[in-house]
Amino acid sequence: MKQSIKLFSALAFIVMSAFTFVACGDDDGPSGGGGSNSNILGSWTLTEVTPANSQGGPGVGTVMTFYANGKFTSNGDEGTFTYDNDSKAFSARIGTVTISGTVNISGSSANAAVTVTAGGQSRSYTYTMEKNGSSSGGDDSGDDDDEVNVNSTKMVGTWEVMMNDDPDYPLVGQSITFKKNGTCTISNSNETFTYTCDEELKDGYTRLRFTISNGASGKLVLVSEGNVLNGEYKKSSNSDYLKIVAKKSSYTYPTGGIKGRWKMTQCSMEGAPVGRVMVFGNNGEMYTEGDPHIDAYSYSGNTLTLRLSGGEQFIGTVSINGNTATLNAGSMTATLQKQ
Repeated sequence: MKQSIKLFSALAFIVMSAFTFVACGDDDGPSGGGGSNSNILGSWTLTEVTPANSQGGPGVGTVMTFYANGKFTSNGDEGTFTYDNDSKAFSARIGTVTISGTVNISGSSANAAVTVTAGGQSRSYTYTMEKNGSSSGGDDSGDDDDEVNVNSTKMVGTWEVMMNDDPDYPLVGQSITFKKNGTCTISNSNETFTYTCDEELKDGYTRLRFTISNGASGKLVLVSEGNVLNGEYKKSSNSDYLKIVAKKSSYTYPTGGIKGRWKMTQCSMEGAPVGRVMVFGNNGEMYTEGDPHIDAYSYSGNTLTLRLSGGEQFIGTVSINGNTATLNAGSMTATLQKQ
């Protein structure tokens, strides 16, 4: 069953600082088991995720902050938690999502093995975290570095650029870090820029519109359960739209059967994205890299059904031979190459 992007982004953040939790009966209090929660208070950065390809899981570089009043925040999402310094027991909740386990904290480092339950499904993760600055916690407003100065924080984090079609300024292999305080950096630049980000819900998916003080702007859709930014951008107000894809550094694309990234090398249908990469993800989500629209698919046996955002539907058979797939849907034939 597909979990909403909001649910799993929130779940991911909760999980990140909590690390090995054990469920507690009371999710509203600031500490678990009657003890102190002081060891977990403050801001933590996720440095390692296992398994790295967990769908909907948090990305390396995500920051979570725990407060003495029993609240925690991460990338604009807020939940409640309990923690006991002595027993290491931790529990957390955002809406109907719960996390349970035990957080092992040693100085400025923490390790966790957690179970996250949402929509009747449970997933297990292990994490490594590092403490940021002071451990004093406090209220839930965050410190100066965590001040939220953007309307939407869904771009916050470090993203690895997978594709952009700008020959004058290639970004592939570079990383872009967006912070909650409205600043961003690019790994090949010593400059710090400011940015704004607004969001809209379109066809059930979150689409982000951003502007950066270096003149760039664009529209990106969050796909792969929030782990990929996919869409278009402009270098300046009078330039044409360019295509761009960036993913969380810890995210691994799914594989198996039709799942994964496929480049369309040939298609008999006019207007097909020949030369472009199509991604068949988990939960029936399909998109073309660099296109801020989301399509859907189902795959059973060798039958593939494509439901495009414009309303068209194609049903055909897929023959996969190693890294090559051949699609036949009526009069349409296409060849795909695994990336």
